[in-house]
Amino acid sequence: DFQGHMNEIFRTWHRVRFGECDHAGIVFYPRYGEMSHAVIEAWFREGLDCDLPTIIERFGVVHPLVRLEMEFLRPSRYNDLLEFALQVQHLGRSSLTVRIAAMCGDEERVRMTLKMVNTGLQSLRSEPLPDALREGFARYLAVAPTVVAA
Repeated sequence: DFQGHMNEIFRTWHRVRFGECDHAGIVFYPRYGEMSHAVIEAWFREGLDCDLPTIIERFGVVHPLVRLEMEFLRPSRYNDLLEFALQVQHLGRSSLTVRIAAMCGDEERVRMTLKMVNTGLQSLRSEPLPDALREGFARYLAVAPTVVAA
């Protein structure tokens, strides 16, 4: 749940297309993987003001996924308007983990957790996150609530 004490949450919307549905008329589950990548691209472009080609050119890094988890809570159907909410759950030396929740109205449809590693474009090895990217990612870092003794 994205409620509580936290920093920014990135939000974007997607209308389910006919080609994203299976014969039962619901979103074919691998399509959520594609949608999650579209959310990440939108976050970089709109939330961080630095699209993927600029990150490659400016920093010489890419952010491949090393882990993807999905939990399907309710089916989505053709023409549903999904609201995706993204927040950084963990920010490491060279990696970050984001959580994406897809909502349709008040109903949560799917939860995704993605771990990405900052990787040198030439070396294809893990590298420390550039400071400018770390600062951008940190704006979306979830903050655990502080427990105050009574």
